[in-house]
Amino acid sequence: MHSKITNAPSIFNNFIFGTSLEISGYYNKRKNLFSSYPKKLNHYTFEDGYSTGIEVLLRKKIGNISGWLSYSLSKSAKSNGNFYYPTRIDRTHTIKFLFNLKLSESWFFTSFWTFATGLPYTPIIGKYIGGEDINIKGHSFNDEFFDLFPIIGNKNSKRTPAYNRLDIGFSGSLFWGKLLFKPYLQILNVYNSPNPVSYKETDRSLENTGRGSTIVPTIGVRVDF
Repeated sequence: MHSKITNAPSIFNNFIFGTSLEISGYYNKRKNLFSSYPKKLNHYTFEDGYSTGIEVLLRKKIGNISGWLSYSLSKSAKSNGNFYYPTRIDRTHTIKFLFNLKLSESWFFTSFWTFATGLPYTPIIGKYIGGEDINIKGHSFNDEFFDLFPIIGNKNSKRTPAYNRLDIGFSGSLFWGKLLFKPYLQILNVYNSPNPVSYKETDRSLENTGRGSTIVPTIGVRVDF
């Protein structure tokens, strides 16, 4: 595997109120990447590819309000000899935002929001009526079984909808006698974004995707003594 990585140095470090800005870029060439083609006679093969991108990170560490904002523009692709196509994990745009608020000396609020371009998948672009010989327990019959068979599009030529999610949390601490109580409340996926992560192999219809997340509230108390 041959790779070349270029990282730009951080700039504007601590330019105002303890805030810093970091920018970096990269480019990697890769060889013999495992690839699968389940609808073909030879299901598996090895292909060359590359990944490239740029990342920006804005961070604030000091004060009652802190956190960071990051953005990445990236591309990860393979070549099958005829054309380049995005890999299964390719996400063009990714944005992440962490916000921390110090409500008092003992109580804190935090939130985390993320957005990412949808993941590539191989679509079915049509169907045809076909038949195949019936083989039962090693015995072949001349009759044919007719059914609808999929016409597969270019590999990873479509994407699922974009991924986005908001998580929030409250935490604090208080003494009761000699005991230190640390209550917390966390809510994942506040606005109930469906975030599909899978689809049915039979028709690859986005209306039948597997849901990746739901609203998940968690409340609890930690006790130190």
